[in-house]
Amino acid sequence: MLTINAAGSTAHLGPLTLAGGTLGSTGTASGDGLTFGSWDLDSGITAGGTTATSTLSATNVALTKVGGTTFAVSSGATNGIDLDVSGTLNHTTGVSDSGLIKSGNGVMRLSGVNTYTSATTINGGTVLLSGAGSINGSSGITVNGSGANSFKPARHPSPPR
Repeated sequence: MLTINAAGSTAHLGPLTLAGGTLGSTGTASGDGLTFGSWDLDSGITAGGTTATSTLSATNVALTKVGGTTFAVSSGATNGIDLDVSGTLNHTTGVSDSGLIKSGNGVMRLSGVNTYTSATTINGGTVLLSGAGSINGSSGITVNGSGANSFKPARHPSPPR
């Protein structure tokens, strides 16, 4: 597990591989952590391919790779969720977000309230929204090739009549 105290600090990450591991944060983002993100994903993330679920539980994560931050997610997790993004992928005021690109045949679950505003592109596998999981309404969503029919918003019961 790799964790940062989000209060006032920013960490820039190069290529990151989570093979059943966790990238987390503690505290409430403030100072540079709020302005620029607690973790800036300057390169992509590779996750999955193991029986354990990889987890991104950090809050205020900035998608900063030029051209879009790629999440290459392979299948294999016993519970069917290969990358669980329970933290938040945010639009920060200090850096431009570059969008999210999902590739690979695995399942990526978004359960945090995400505020990034650039495009979401699904090139393979599944992106699952669950609980409070969201993608900002101003973010365009494109599903290509093997990603077809792989965007699954959370289902909410109908309100009582």
